[in-house]
Amino acid sequence: MALRDVLKEILSSVEGALGAAVVRLDGEVVEAHTLDGGLRIERVGPDLGILAKVSAYAARKLNAGPVDYSVVSAEKYILLLSAVEVDYALVIALRQGGNLGKARLQMKKNLERVAAQLRPLVP
Repeated sequence: MALRDVLKEILSSVEGALGAAVVRLDGEVVEAHTLDGGLRIERVGPDLGILAKVSAYAARKLNAGPVDYSVVSAEKYILLLSAVEVDYALVIALRQGGNLGKARLQMKKNLERVAAQLRPLVP
């Protein structure tokens, strides 16, 4: 199954999901899929990479262990982000009021599938 298909499957199972992307921590968007034409998740690829790095750095400084996920909740959208492998992150964007718990569950269930799609890309 292609990475885009995995993202589509994740989005179809989460109420309020608007988009999903896999980004490299340097900001490159590897793959993105959106359900709402108004949300362009790929435009914030570099920012999502920075968010993943800052979250991991803060956890290290606190000796908190690895970051499971990070959440940014804004007026219109919720962004859920989780590390995949070493250099990548999976991001799910939801409308405010979307099912964040289901998004977390789908993220956890599908991290290995996303990682398997990324392994051939890692040198």
